[in-house]
Amino acid sequence: MSAPAIRLSGVTKSFGDTTAVQPTDLEIGQNEFFSILGPSGCGKTTLMRMIAGFETPTSGTIELAGVSVTGVPTRKRDLNMVFQSYALFPHLSVADNVAFELQVKRVGKAEVTDRVTKALKLVRLEALANRKPAQLSGGQRQRVALARAIVGRPTVILLDEPLGALDQQLRKEMQVELKRLQREVHTTFVYVTHDQEEALTMSDRIAVMSAGRILQIGSPTEIYERPTSRFVASFIGSCNVVEGARVGGDVVVPAVGTVPATTVGDVADGAAVGLAVRPERISITTTKPEGFAVEGALTESIYTGDEWRFGVSTSPAAHLVASVPSAQLTPELATVQPGGTVWLSWRAEDARALAV
Repeated sequence: MSAPAIRLSGVTKSFGDTTAVQPTDLEIGQNEFFSILGPSGCGKTTLMRMIAGFETPTSGTIELAGVSVTGVPTRKRDLNMVFQSYALFPHLSVADNVAFELQVKRVGKAEVTDRVTKALKLVRLEALANRKPAQLSGGQRQRVALARAIVGRPTVILLDEPLGALDQQLRKEMQVELKRLQREVHTTFVYVTHDQEEALTMSDRIAVMSAGRILQIGSPTEIYERPTSRFVASFIGSCNVVEGARVGGDVVVPAVGTVPATTVGDVADGAAVGLAVRPERISITTTKPEGFAVEGALTESIYTGDEWRFGVSTSPAAHLVASVPSAQLTPELATVQPGGTVWLSWRAEDARALAV
C-alpha cells in the first residue's frame, strides 16, 4: 500500500507557556479531501502551518508521501497553499499569475503554456487569461489562486479558509467547484475552516478540533449523525443537549424521566451524561403518540423558509427545539399558540448519551 499523503506523529506546538496543538497523530490519504474544522483559536491554522513548513513543531514528525519533512523549508515541500486573501500579483495577467511558479522553476516555455492552459480550463477561466486581477470578481480571483496552486502538480494542496471573503451564494457555488476540481486533479486537499457547512459539503473526512486537540475524525455523516463528544454534537449543526444521568442502563433526564438514547463510550452507572438529539430527529405533534413521548409547552415558532423550528419547554430545566420541513407542517401544528401543549418523541438511535 502507498504511504498516506500526510502523516503526523506526536506533533505538538507551543508558543512560550501556551500549547497551541496538543500531541497529535493524524493520517490523510492520497487524493482525499480532508477538512480540519473548529472554532477560532482551536489550533487548526497552526496545524496547517506546520504541515506547510511555516511553523516548526515543538515535538513530533511530519511526513509527506512517506518522506519526513520535519524541518524542511516550505519551498522544498511538494505542496501548495491557497489563502483567503488570494495573494495574486496585481500587475500580472491571469495567465502570468498562474505561470509564475513554473517560470521560477525554469520549466520550458512550451510546457508552461500547455500547463497554464489546462489549469485555467479546469477552473473555467480560459477566456479571461489576459485580464488583470482587478478586472475580476472575487470568485474569479479565487479560481485564479486555485489554478496557480494546481499548475505545479503538487502532492498536497492546503486551503486556509479560502472562501471566507466571498458572499454566501458565491461560497455555495465555490464549494461545489472545489470538490469537482479536487476530483479532477486527483490531489490531496487539506481544507481549514470554521464553517461547518463547508466541511460537511466538500469533505471525504473531517477532523474536529477544540483547544488544540482533535476530538473526532470521520466522514461528514459520522461526524453529524454519530458525534462522540458534547463539543462535536454542539458545534456541528444544531443540536439539543440536555443534562441527564446513566441509571441502571437507562438514560434519565430530571423532570422528564427515562428517555430513549444510545449511550456512547464507557459511561459508568450513575455518571452524568449529556443527552444530544438533533431538532430534525424530534417528532412534534399536538396529540400524544404511542410509546415514548414528552409533554411540553410551546415557547416559540420560527419560520426559516425551508423549515419551521419550534421551541418547547418540557420542564423548568429542559428546553428542546424540534424542526419540521415547511412542506410537512400539519394544520394542527400550524395553529398552536405559545403556551399550547405539544408532544415530543424520538427513537433511541436518534439520541446519544455522551459522557460529560
